[in-house]
Amino acid sequence: MRIIIDINELDEQILLNQISDIEAWITGAVDGKIAQCRKRILISEQARGFAGGMSEDETLGAIFSDPDYLDRSDRDLLSEVD
Repeated sequence: MRIIIDINELDEQILLNQISDIEAWITGAVDGKIAQCRKRILISEQARGFAGGMSEDETLGAIFSDPDYLDRSDRDLLSEVD
């Protein structure tokens, strides 16, 4: 996935007052969020006993290939219906 973000000049100046490299900061923020989400998913699945003997990537692959798997937006839609 590729995401493009437009930051106006004033907002760029504001960011550069605190951050030396905006692109590196954004990349780090996204990488950190991915790591945090990965950890939460794996902890949740280990608690359910799902991850027995599989690597992290194998566990995640099994979770996402489960036909009953719902991502966040699908879970949110489902909770709106209930």
